[in-house]
Amino acid sequence: MQVLEIANFLVKDTEKEEEIKEWKQKHLKMKDPQNELGKKYWCNFFTRHHDVLTTKKPFTSTMQKRAEWCTKENLCQMCEKNYGYWVSDEAGNIAVELPEPIWFDKAGNEVADGKLLFG
Repeated sequence: MQVLEIANFLVKDTEKEEEIKEWKQKHLKMKDPQNELGKKYWCNFFTRHHDVLTTKKPFTSTMQKRAEWCTKENLCQMCEKNYGYWVSDEAGNIAVELPEPIWFDKAGNEVADGKLLFG
């Protein structure tokens, strides 16, 4: 499940990972618990936050709003606001700052010619 993979990636090698292990030992009486969140965690989380995580609107409406929001201007602004965090130790170095930008074509191949750029 992707949600759990992301959650476990975010807590790996942090204080939270140790807190998860301690909680499992105390509440689940596990002698050697895994330090990862499991399906039961997601089910309980979803139950607690069901009102926020679900929508009463049709899926197409949600997609339409997403399409309206996902403009080049908004995405550039988001990158500018978050880029410093993505390359920080605090975020676990999700991104790496390159000395020079690398450009790709539609197929994902690296290109040097600006006319072939995609995206």
